[in-house]
Amino acid sequence: VKDRVGIFGYPLSHSISPAFQQAAFDHLGIDVVYESWPVSPQDLPHKINELRSQRFLGANVTIPHKVAVLDLLDEVDRVAEMIGSVNTILNREGYLLGYNTDTTGLIRSLKDHGNFSLEAKNVLIIGAGGASRAAVFALLNEGVASVVIANRTWEKASRLASELDEEFNVRAIPFCYEELSLN
Repeated sequence: VKDRVGIFGYPLSHSISPAFQQAAFDHLGIDVVYESWPVSPQDLPHKINELRSQRFLGANVTIPHKVAVLDLLDEVDRVAEMIGSVNTILNREGYLLGYNTDTTGLIRSLKDHGNFSLEAKNVLIIGAGGASRAAVFALLNEGVASVVIANRTWEKASRLASELDEEFNVRAIPFCYEELSLN
């Protein structure tokens, strides 16, 4: 029986992770199966318990579970705890560790391909979900001057901004796709 890893979220029809992750494992000669696990919010605790008991090396986590999974893990690293969002779970013999790799990926990509300093920049983030939460945190740690969060749901953007605004210059604005003109 092969070791298994996968992604869970709900729904998962949008995710291309299983295809490209499996291709990477195959290319590198790693004998692992990468699976797709559609998990509804009410089934999340059961799926986490499955991760402990079977031959699972770990999992990627996507919407809507990045925040809810925090309380179901044995340990969460400092970054994921501060962000309040987990996107990667590592299984160490039934002991589940949560991480957030969105921060590292974003900053590395901006530094490698952006050819500019983030320090003292004003930044607009579109979206207020788990990945946006990680992006705001990462950018603030890089010394940006301010962050504006725009989201279809004003309440989500406002809630995220208010969680960070006491310590940093973060605010929310409403965002309406219908008003965009992308000619």
